[in-house]
Amino acid sequence: MPLKNRGRIIVKEPFKLNGTLYQKIYQPVVAICLDGTSPAYLESAIRSGCMPVMKKLKEEKYFMTATSVMPSFTNPNNIAIITGTEPEKNGICGNYFYDVEQDCEVMMDKPEFLRVPTILEAASRAGHLVAAITAKNKLLKLLSKGWEGVAFSGERADQTQFADIGNVAEELNEAPPHYSEACINRYTMQAAYLVFCRTSLDLMYISLTDCVQHRSAPGQDEANIMLSEIDEIIGKFIDRGARVGITADHGMNYKIKADGTPNIIYLEDVITRFVGSQIRVVLPITDPYVTHHAALGSFATVYCLEKESELIKVMLSRTKGIDEVLTKNEACRKYALPADRMGDLVVLAQRDTVFGKTPANHDLSKLKGPLRSHGGLTETTVPFVLSETVDEDKQKKSVKNWELFDYLINRCNGL
Repeated sequence: MPLKNRGRIIVKEPFKLNGTLYQKIYQPVVAICLDGTSPAYLESAIRSGCMPVMKKLKEEKYFMTATSVMPSFTNPNNIAIITGTEPEKNGICGNYFYDVEQDCEVMMDKPEFLRVPTILEAASRAGHLVAAITAKNKLLKLLSKGWEGVAFSGERADQTQFADIGNVAEELNEAPPHYSEACINRYTMQAAYLVFCRTSLDLMYISLTDCVQHRSAPGQDEANIMLSEIDEIIGKFIDRGARVGITADHGMNYKIKADGTPNIIYLEDVITRFVGSQIRVVLPITDPYVTHHAALGSFATVYCLEKESELIKVMLSRTKGIDEVLTKNEACRKYALPADRMGDLVVLAQRDTVFGKTPANHDLSKLKGPLRSHGGLTETTVPFVLSETVDEDKQKKSVKNWELFDYLINRCNGL
């Protein structure tokens, strides 16, 4: 696919997106989502000497924490970041949901599920050259809606061919790693940097994967090695003139009992003990990458008969390991969720607990090590790092991860 705007003089303009006015982009902007990376990962890596670039940003630039949207899963937060909106407005509230109109459970990865434009689309329409590079392929349909240009995943880099770039895998002289290999993030960052060097991009979005975080805690060797590799390439982007912003879609916690086994509440089993079988439990963490989490997360929705909803809510509220049970309306008001894509009840687990449907629905043999997962309130604190300073009068008291582009384009000092 040829690069849009190639060979033509384009007048770049400011652009408005979902209620925010973005300035004309003079300095290339690179936004990076470190999937599954709680602030503790960066702090541990900095203390260990593994992230000298990040250490410098912490000491000299802008190094804060932010809050992610709920549920703390990949799709909702990447789409929040790339649209500057919460799920209530953009429509993406999980990796997976129950499509009431079609009466089936489906992946939430089709462009038609997205209800607002992305910054990539808006910037492209305003004359800016944009790109999106992800580690896993599942986000690309959503991210590439409404614009043409460089968009590919690291895991399928051998299937790409772009003007001025060529075949990405061939140019890197390395076949794409499997999505669960630790080197997939290093590979994706290298691919993104290759694109950056060979084009005149104005805006790039990079979304990595959390395969390492699902099996390694902050400070462990595998995590530090991966972050060291990412840190080195972040430094290259900065040295080449990019304004870089780093955040995450969610954090990560152990979800285990004292003996190290997964700490799971099988919601269908629990609910059907005291009501009939006319219920549906939906686990929005579900995606094709089950080796990472076995479709076990700390957020679930329940569809049930109206006459039974209050009883179910009361009984679940009394269940050990459950943090909160809300009606659809309560959850949508509290967490800015789209009501038409939520169940009758929304259930949140405590820090060390995850939800399943029934034991038969989850193959725990695929897990590599003690279960680490996300989805609840305890995984909503994420890093928020910029390669430029921000004047105090432009800072917000409370920062959200979906404000990353607002900070990068409108609030940073620099060019």
